[in-house]
Amino acid sequence: MTVSSISLKQPAKTAEIYHSPQSPGYTSWVGASSRGGKLQASFVQVTGNPRTNPRVGEAVWSGVDIDYVTIQSDDDGKTWKTCEEDSCKGVPHAWSGQPATVLPDGRRVRRVNAEDLQAAKVSARPTAYLQFEKDGKWSNPTYPLDPDKYTVQITRIQPMRDGRLLATGNFWDAKAGTRTRNNANKWAFLISDDGGKTWRQALDNPDECPANEWSVAELPNGDFLALMRTWVGSRANQVRRQAVLSKKGNAWHMGPITDPGFPHSGHPELLAVKNGEAIISFATTGSAWTKDKGKTWHSLDFKSPYYPRAVEHSDGTVRVFGHRGTDDDYRAKDQAVLMGTLKFNTEGDKDDEPTRPDSSTPSTPSTPAPEDPPQYTPDPRPEDDKPPQEADPEPEASPEPAPEDEAPAPDPATPDPVLPATPDPDAEPVAVDPVTGQPTVMPYPTDDFPQPVKDGEPQPQPVPQPDNVERDKTRPPKPDIEPKAQKKDGSKKSFKEPFEVTISCKEKAATIYWTEGRDAIPSYLSNEYQGPILIVQDTTIKAVAYDAAGNVSGYTRRDYKFSKKKDKKDGKDKEE
Repeated sequence: MTVSSISLKQPAKTAEIYHSPQSPGYTSWVGASSRGGKLQASFVQVTGNPRTNPRVGEAVWSGVDIDYVTIQSDDDGKTWKTCEEDSCKGVPHAWSGQPATVLPDGRRVRRVNAEDLQAAKVSARPTAYLQFEKDGKWSNPTYPLDPDKYTVQITRIQPMRDGRLLATGNFWDAKAGTRTRNNANKWAFLISDDGGKTWRQALDNPDECPANEWSVAELPNGDFLALMRTWVGSRANQVRRQAVLSKKGNAWHMGPITDPGFPHSGHPELLAVKNGEAIISFATTGSAWTKDKGKTWHSLDFKSPYYPRAVEHSDGTVRVFGHRGTDDDYRAKDQAVLMGTLKFNTEGDKDDEPTRPDSSTPSTPSTPAPEDPPQYTPDPRPEDDKPPQEADPEPEASPEPAPEDEAPAPDPATPDPVLPATPDPDAEPVAVDPVTGQPTVMPYPTDDFPQPVKDGEPQPQPVPQPDNVERDKTRPPKPDIEPKAQKKDGSKKSFKEPFEVTISCKEKAATIYWTEGRDAIPSYLSNEYQGPILIVQDTTIKAVAYDAAGNVSGYTRRDYKFSKKKDKKDGKDKEE
């Protein structure tokens, strides 16, 4: 049957299927699969001391328990049980459940991004790796690309109709642990012909536009429709773009890039239904379907949970998983795992309708599973070539800060070891968005883990721009952080109770980014300010503002301290 129309049989329903044992809960980055009549969802759960306050962007979430949790339903989502709680360390997003799935042969696979775990002193190479579950245990790391040559990030893993495996994300032509802002990120389209033992990059033009998160759905002829999160001009201008990946022998080629008309909304999510005759896009801003490879899209009355993952069950019901909340700090919001249920009416012309395979079994015999995915064994390397292994240091006494609001504006000509002020002259030519004709030169937006600071504290840098673009170079004013950390007489102010910090800028159209910690450097890769920030312990808050042209202000800094008092029993200082 050729699909001519898709509509909802009844209004879509979204329900909470799991909540953390404590409240507010932290359950983020949900992945899902439907196999053998069973539904599974994997996600990251954080529990522990409610007085700790780990924040997005910190190198290590300490003082809390991080677990990789998997839940399962054997009755079409009516009831759920926990079938796995795997203890983790580092930061939650490194253990995201989003890429996880159950393969046609029954094995489970997940991705761990060890590049985000360097400060946690993990033994794995600092790049993304895969693990396959066998007899309730996760295998040794399988590196999709050689970490002596590449750094890779995987956000989706899915089986293809011919039984092969596909992993999508980004990759960089840089040895694991050496990637910098000058390394261009490219679209990773990795194929495994042997059940996950080995992988190869199968997209012959992976740098058509700035790479970020993307989703692909297989079409009936073996091509793929891709929906991409990318940007135009500056990272602040994030957009959706789409393209058809055409099969060329044993590889694929990205065709013309077009605008689907969707607003930006987190990780794209595509689902092929009816054997690929129709593709559905899910997002928090709304959903839509297409039957003509994205030439026309038709809206559906459904808004997904945050960072959606969609699966089609064997009866044709589509379920969309995600979490309540966004990129939240610990206990900042009451997160929960959500599931949307959608049943469709499908109209079309009956031709020689192909037999619709049950998604619980592979459509063709899959490649035999390896007994145990091989562990990558690197060649011996010099001692000084190893990734950083320093332990999370104890906070040191902050040096006397410069007078507040007097941080100098950055000098674009001053070289910066973290964020170069101008594009690398040896880098590839600037790409141009095929829809708008604007230049596209920005780094990978999820690369916001803290970077080491050497030889003093560098200033924030302006958004890189090509030399041939005329733009306004007027800097926006520095943001204001309230409350101030000094009294009117210039002496330091001490706080007795937790309080909230607010950040504002006189240039209302400017975007504010902030960091926490003495050594953190605010930039367009930092946390975007969304609302009041809760302060519960001694800390430093810094903020910068960026205007629409990419110009950056000087940064504002506040060093907040809590007062201490003597314990009458032992005479020791303790925080109030």
